[in-house]
Amino acid sequence: MAATFLHGLSVLTYGHSIYQFYSNKNLTLRQKIWGILPRAIGVIVESSILGKIEGLHILQKISPGINGVMIPLCNIEAKEESYEDAFCTVLSNLARLGADRDSAMLVTSLIDKRQIFKKQYTETVEKIYNYYTWTRISLSNPERVSERIQEEKAKFLKYLETQENQLGIVKETLQDYQNIMNNATAESFGSIPYCYRNRPEFTKRKCKISKEPVREAVVIKEISLPIYYECDNLSGWYKHERRPPPAWPKSIPFNRDVIVVDKAETNQITEDLQKALDQTQNNPEELEAIKIGFLSVQEVLKNFLLHKTKD
Repeated sequence: MAATFLHGLSVLTYGHSIYQFYSNKNLTLRQKIWGILPRAIGVIVESSILGKIEGLHILQKISPGINGVMIPLCNIEAKEESYEDAFCTVLSNLARLGADRDSAMLVTSLIDKRQIFKKQYTETVEKIYNYYTWTRISLSNPERVSERIQEEKAKFLKYLETQENQLGIVKETLQDYQNIMNNATAESFGSIPYCYRNRPEFTKRKCKISKEPVREAVVIKEISLPIYYECDNLSGWYKHERRPPPAWPKSIPFNRDVIVVDKAETNQITEDLQKALDQTQNNPEELEAIKIGFLSVQEVLKNFLLHKTKD
């Protein structure tokens, strides 16, 4: 009696779900077909079981698979669910249907923790990629590679001592080195790369907040001699501080109305950066220095992550 009730309830559930797909105006015809088809099969199977037609034992085996396997897979197209979620649901259901209780609980537990495994997988892939990057960098003087890396590493660590968001600076610098090696254009850089920061064409415009060369120049409207700020730095200062930033004239109120992005200067900075990038690509010694810099910052990042893991 209980089994008959459950099969009857399944028919009603499938029928209601079919109606929901059919009446949903937000779904395309393709989505409706993918949603209705497996549920219609479910109605046929469950109704056949209730009618006790021939081949009942086969239908009873098929029945759980429709709800546990067929419907989650069809939902990929019907509800635009992710492949990952659908396959994890199917795997979990198969474990419950075909395995003993302990095995099913183990599989379900592993699936629930998939985000942890995905993170570990991503980190492993990243390590393999980084190793590949190291090995494909060819240098003209391999004997001095280790020595040169340590020299550049010492310089970068000294520079890093003056920075607040040190891990962020390390990652940004590493990305800049990669972009330069990949021959990226000036528009790819949101700031002046570390390796270019001491060039005269960039040091003549330093942000009064960060003391770093400006990439997107912001100036005060009311004065003739420009005082430069990095756009992001000044926006952050305005948001978090209640006082004027360094070097701000006392006679001018600190508000948004008196500041403006200097497009001409910003365009000039972009041109200067592109010239520097082109020069690096056309100069083997400079390009080799970039590769050494990349390897040195890689070591710094590795040390950061190692200490973070220990903590």
